[in-house]
Amino acid sequence: MLKQLMIFIAGTLLVTFAVLIGFPQAGFMGIAKITFPLFGFMFAAIKYTEYKREKNNQKRFKELYPNGVD
Repeated sequence: MLKQLMIFIAGTLLVTFAVLIGFPQAGFMGIAKITFPLFGFMFAAIKYTEYKREKNNQKRFKELYPNGVD
């Protein structure tokens, strides 16, 4: 989670600076058009990893306690 967040922040900063340097005429909206989908993608990736982790925990729980918890 923290590693994903740090990679995303570094990528966002890189893209933002590239937009600021390469396309100054685009202004804020040019940056927003690129960064907002990245934030959405990061959110989806975090939710997906949480979902996979939860499914894995449920599977492991069923293996450990096949008859349920008394």
